Amino acid sequence: MTSTTHYANPARTHDDSKISTVVVLYLIGVVAPIEFFLGTVSLTPLRVLLLAMVIPMTVGLFSGRYGKLLACDYLFFAHMLWATVAVAVNNPNRVIENVGSSAVEFLGGYLLARAYIRTPDQFQTLVKILLWMIILSLPLAMVESITGRAVIPHLIESIPGLGTVKQVNIGKRMGLFRVQNAFAHPIHYGLFCS
Repeated sequence: MTSTTHYANPARTHDDSKISTVVVLYLIGVVAPIEFFLGTVSLTPLRVLLLAMVIPMTVGLFSGRYGKLLACDYLFFAHMLWATVAVAVNNPNRVIENVGSSAVEFLGGYLLARAYIRTPDQFQTLVKILLWMIILSLPLAMVESITGRAVIPHLIESIPGLGTVKQVNIGKRMGLFRVQNAFAHPIHYGLFCS
């Protein structure tokens, strides 16, 4: 019996390099700068996906469904507990909004990887998908670096009922505008590409 058969894998198929549909939806959510409101709550496709999955994935993690618990599993939850205390002490009126959205995105992303990226082949496939996402974003980045206008958010702004990230106006560097692409800030696009 090989070491890859010692764990339960919800994304497991006959092809160990196959990526779950949930991971693909997550990646699309990362680069889809769509925002809509449910009452006063700001939602994105990514937040909706993670809201639906964070509790079942947490139960799966602590029930051993994704392999034995690791120190980093506990540390991720301890971090969110500490963040909750820190915000509650310093900004008690913002604790639910700030910690709620941070916990869903921070823990949700970690849990999704823990649940659905289980083999080296799946990780390699994920890296290939990310590289293709970066390559496909380059034409939009080149247009934005010259015009200073993020293409995808500009298109989404024209759709009634949907919001998007704000256009960031930062001075040029080396004669080119800094590119935010589909992200809230150029630094986020840089992190995504890194």
